[in-house]
Amino acid sequence: ALDEAAAMIAALESELTRRAPGYRFASVTCLMHLIGYLSRHYFASTRVEQRPIRKISEVMSYIEEHSAEAITIRDLTRIAGVSESTLTRAFHKIMGHSPIDHVIRVRVGRAADLLRRTDLRVTEIAFECGFSDSNYFARQFRHILGTSPVDYRRQNAPHG
Repeated sequence: ALDEAAAMIAALESELTRRAPGYRFASVTCLMHLIGYLSRHYFASTRVEQRPIRKISEVMSYIEEHSAEAITIRDLTRIAGVSESTLTRAFHKIMGHSPIDHVIRVRVGRAADLLRRTDLRVTEIAFECGFSDSNYFARQFRHILGTSPVDYRRQNAPHG
């Protein structure tokens, strides 16, 4: 199983290194394939020490699927079936940040994708990605990606 995951990682690295036309789409496809593969192996496991990872995986899946909606820590604790402190501790140990920080990161990632692919106004993108305040969105975007949404769009506009 580890060899197959390593091959998937190598394919992803190859796409990112070669940067051939369509590499972004191909890279995302490789990454999703890898995530799916790893998720199946985690869910198939019944070892007790991997239960927290499975719960975090369920929470992350929920965040990915519902990132444009209002998400509370209470929603996430219900999905994980643990207390807020247990979820936050386990999530931080595995991901390096809190569940709510992850929600914001997912939203900013989606916004960055929309900034690259669409001509939607920044405020429209903010609302579409689950932010209710465009100023808060801009602050979070700059905090996570190190640039403003407008500058990000300018730097990542398709050339052609």
